[in-house]
Amino acid sequence: PVPPPAMRRARASLRRFLAPTWPLVLNELLWSTGLFAYVAVYARMGAGPLAAIGVLTPIEWVCIDVFVGLGGAAGILLGRELGAGREELAYDHAVRLSLLGPALAVVAGAVIALSADLLLAPFAGVGPAALADARGLLWMFAGTLWIKVSTMIACMGVLRCGGDTRFMLLVN
Repeated sequence: PVPPPAMRRARASLRRFLAPTWPLVLNELLWSTGLFAYVAVYARMGAGPLAAIGVLTPIEWVCIDVFVGLGGAAGILLGRELGAGREELAYDHAVRLSLLGPALAVVAGAVIALSADLLLAPFAGVGPAALADARGLLWMFAGTLWIKVSTMIACMGVLRCGGDTRFMLLVN
């Protein structure tokens, strides 16, 4: 039997929804799996490195969340311009945001590195060795933050709003 028109429209709508969505879902799943593996490696290294990563994680995520917000805002801004048919303006915004995000991350990284002792002070109970490891990890995070932010702006902002979710999945 032939499905009724409402059922055909619903199936077509579902396909239109899933086409750009499945790469995003798979990308987030792979990213989460990577984080799981990252912590599992530290756990295999022993209690000290695991404690160090446990100290670093909340500090890292507070900072990362700010830039995730910037990536989301970039997507909204660019999507609005693309939806209005202003491709050149969207391109200009994409270039500016792709430069602004990493520049802000360099500043944030410098602030994090300079205030490492202050940021680590609430975690003094983990012990001096774990705290020293956490300090080294914090400095590495601060020095590489601009790289993470570059991909956040590109993937969460520019590529997602342009609908190129499959390419984003392959790049990440």
